[in-house]
Amino acid sequence: MRHLKSCNILTEFQHGFRKSRSCESKLIITVDDIAHNLDSGLQTDLILLDFSKAFDKVSHLRLLHKLKYYGIHGSLLTWIGNFLQGRVQRVVLDGESSDQALVSS
Repeated sequence: MRHLKSCNILTEFQHGFRKSRSCESKLIITVDDIAHNLDSGLQTDLILLDFSKAFDKVSHLRLLHKLKYYGIHGSLLTWIGNFLQGRVQRVVLDGESSDQALVSS
């Protein structure tokens, strides 16, 4: 995170995976913006995207290339690559489990 901050890679709009920020904090800001616009009689346009399968389709090689581009090198990059290799992901909610899907490289 120090590297990402020092190189100004993340924008102020990035809330996920940041200290004192979360998806919930972004949602609160969005709801506040919508309420403000409603109170002011302004139009609000939203585009909602479903990224539920996004992480099943991320190319790990491409991700590693981007990390290298942003200054992540050496043993840290190797460690991340090893961590991603052969990853399996599934979601369990109320005792129901999604199919296990191997995240492709």
